[in-house]
Amino acid sequence: MKLTLLIPASGVLVTALIGAILIHVGSAQWRAYELAKTKPGIILLISEAMAVVEAVSAERDPANGVLGSADRPDPAQTEILRKARADSDADIARLEKSLAHISMSYGREAQKSLDKTRVLLEQARRDVDSVAKLPRQERTEQLIMDGAVFRMFDVVPSALETVMLLIQGGNKLCGSLPDTIAVARLVNQLREYAGRLGSHYTAALAQQKPLLANESQAILLSRGRIEQLRELIESPLHFLTTDPRLVVAVEDMEQRYFGDSLNIAARLERTSSHHQMYNVDAWQFAKLYVPGMGTLVKLRNVLISIAMEEAQAEVVSERQHMFEIVLIGSIVILVTALALILVYVRVLHPLFVISQALKSIAAEDLNIKVRMPARKDEIGEIYDTIRMILTNSIKSKQIQMTQQRTTDELETSVMNLIALNAELEQIAREAHIQIQCDGSCVCAVQGVVARRQATAC
Repeated sequence: MKLTLLIPASGVLVTALIGAILIHVGSAQWRAYELAKTKPGIILLISEAMAVVEAVSAERDPANGVLGSADRPDPAQTEILRKARADSDADIARLEKSLAHISMSYGREAQKSLDKTRVLLEQARRDVDSVAKLPRQERTEQLIMDGAVFRMFDVVPSALETVMLLIQGGNKLCGSLPDTIAVARLVNQLREYAGRLGSHYTAALAQQKPLLANESQAILLSRGRIEQLRELIESPLHFLTTDPRLVVAVEDMEQRYFGDSLNIAARLERTSSHHQMYNVDAWQFAKLYVPGMGTLVKLRNVLISIAMEEAQAEVVSERQHMFEIVLIGSIVILVTALALILVYVRVLHPLFVISQALKSIAAEDLNIKVRMPARKDEIGEIYDTIRMILTNSIKSKQIQMTQQRTTDELETSVMNLIALNAELEQIAREAHIQIQCDGSCVCAVQGVVARRQATAC
């Protein structure tokens, strides 16, 4: 294959390979960018699912107050319970609306889990209302706990399952979610177990009796789980981030929940163990214990905010990387194109001209003109050499033509002399025969001879 074809073909092939590599890298970066864009939406879904867990758990607090109230619950307590239920319904409806836009399998699974949560919640509410309508003396410990409180407990695992399904789906779709999401899930569970701990006192406060053995055992288990979650939450936070918002939220949780709220519960347990009067009912206890749990929700919100910021920063970073790849790819393609043009102008075209010139010289066509700007590279040296060859060839051709013309002239002269010599010999023979002719004939012969000599010269 000629160089004039081989080099352009090689250039096109190299450009195609570079283009294929850039397309592959660009496609991979585009997919990373698209996945990064889904993370904020998934984190928002997870946050809404956690809000459902917290709302359902928080609904137990006023429900416990109503279960431990007098025969006729205070209208204010009933209104607070109604509002808590409305908040739970609003959070569930918000999550359902968001899940309706998710076509992935994990979205459908989360929707089924949420539907189960709604069904269980409606049943638990009916059980709470049924027990709350009974006279206070008929609300036995077993009826309050087994017939109402535990039914509310049964709702939360289904809501927590929705959170877990969304987290698993998000990790599967996006590769991995921010680590703060896993910690936020633990805080979400901590809020539930903190609420359960408070609910275990409901029957004793409703009846103003000491805690039963099974209640004390349940309280001990809840405290153990709370401490376990506390350790699981605080340990990774020292390594994940030093965000001042997180530091403040953790300190607030330590002071208000692990300090104030658990101390209130501990005093209640000591009062029960001494068989003393509680001096508070379930409603009053909830007003003292529940505010500290708000710090858990605050910590969860901070963690979600940090995760959302990380996801949004990742979107910006991936978009920046994509722009960088596009820019670098454009520069590479442009440089490659310029290099090919330069090779054509500086190498291929001069080689083509050289080839044509050499062919013309080989064919003894010396009328060609070799024009090129002065160059100091190898191509320039070749051009100079060709000019010298062409000049020498022209000179040689001219010399050959001169020699040929001279040879032709000499051959013509020789032929003329030969012809003259033959004619003279003929004349001589004729003259010998007519030697006796008169003087006039001799003169005639001499005149002819004179004319022949003149012609030969």
